Amino acid sequence: MNLHLRLIKCLINFLVEEKYNLVSQMRRSICSVPTNIVEGHSSLSTKGFIRFLGIARASASEYYYQLILSRDLNYIDLKEFDFLATEIKRIIKMINSLIDSLHKKSF
Repeated sequence: MNLHLRLIKCLINFLVEEKYNLVSQMRRSICSVPTNIVEGHSSLSTKGFIRFLGIARASASEYYYQLILSRDLNYIDLKEFDFLATEIKRIIKMINSLIDSLHKKSF
């Protein structure tokens, strides 16, 4: 068991609020994905767009980790985890493809 997961499992007995903190982090990270894509798309350069896509990809990866953590802490059931994990991995692949495409166009 990794240190982060073990720590949260230990603290969860003392802090009921931990679940709500994780929910807040997940909301921020998932909202950041489309926000950064839109902001990057309005950028005046391809380089700027790629930079914002990288931030969106990082936020999506952060959300994916938070999903895994939520599953491991039994905050979400496996069926819901499978659906959400599949969707975020699909989004990460689409962002990667767009980044690759923009890199090819700009060089």
